[in-house]
Amino acid sequence: MVMPTCPACGTHIDSLDCYILDTSETYVLYVDGYGRVVKQYDDSLEGISIRFYRCPECKNPLFTEYEDAVNFLKEL
Repeated sequence: MVMPTCPACGTHIDSLDCYILDTSETYVLYVDGYGRVVKQYDDSLEGISIRFYRCPECKNPLFTEYEDAVNFLKEL
């Protein structure tokens, strides 16, 4: 069986690392009209989990959807 190749580093891989990040603090970072950097907190996104699948060699995130990760590993 031929293993899929990571599109970022070109390594043949037979697995993906899955990471789940839980948001505890979210904010928008922008420069205002006076040139000051402003951090505006936004609690509407707190408590959201973000899942991503990354190459175990180069650690580059490749997928956010489970189905895409499975299809990649099966080379569909």
